Amino acid sequence: MRPRPISNGMKYQPSVYAEAFLEADGEKLSRGSVRNLLGVLRKYGDLYLLPAVLREIEKIHRAKHGIHKVEVVSARKIQKEVEPRLRERFGSKAAFYFEINPEVIGGIILRINDELVIDASIKRRIDKIFPK
Repeated sequence: MRPRPISNGMKYQPSVYAEAFLEADGEKLSRGSVRNLLGVLRKYGDLYLLPAVLREIEKIHRAKHGIHKVEVVSARKIQKEVEPRLRERFGSKAAFYFEINPEVIGGIILRINDELVIDASIKRRIDKIFPK
């Protein structure tokens, strides 16, 4: 695997490593392909980019297979109530991630494919009324 540099001599972006990895190894996640990715990142001094590269690999994989990433953040556990409705909307090609964050206070924050779609949290409403 050899990433192609981006123009103007800048360091490689995580998306460049992700695309090179997927181009070289397809979607096979063998020990050898992962070891090769780590070796290339180490060689170019970009090992610190590994989390971002893995996110890019996941993003490309989801896009290729039409899978939506649906993240729901709430102050309490609401998975049983919300997931069936979200499944109706997004179908079986959706990966759901539920997070409990007491700072939300109430309501939900919904992100689809890493983009904020709805912030219906009480915290946002309070912050809007009383800006810092």
